[in-house]
Amino acid sequence: MAFLEEDKGMVDAYARPRDAHIMQCYCVSLIHRHWEDLIVRLEAQERVLEEMEKKQQEEFEAVKKSQQDKSEAGGKKQHEMDKLWLFLSSAQATLV
Repeated sequence: MAFLEEDKGMVDAYARPRDAHIMQCYCVSLIHRHWEDLIVRLEAQERVLEEMEKKQQEEFEAVKKSQQDKSEAGGKKQHEMDKLWLFLSSAQATLV
């Protein structure tokens, strides 16, 4: 299989110690840049996740408050119904 000129240059670079060192430095630089890119992406994903968690918590709190309000309203209704029932019962007792 024939090498492209670029490939041949890379193979030749490993043949000479000084060029091999330069190639190693270049590879380390690429790896370092790749790691920096990954860190930036992970930090961005972490921020998005935190925002999503915050939004979900806010939605949960809103639903929880709504349920509490409904429960309190239902309790007040029941209390009013009980008072009305007692009033009607006592009114009926006085009529009898």
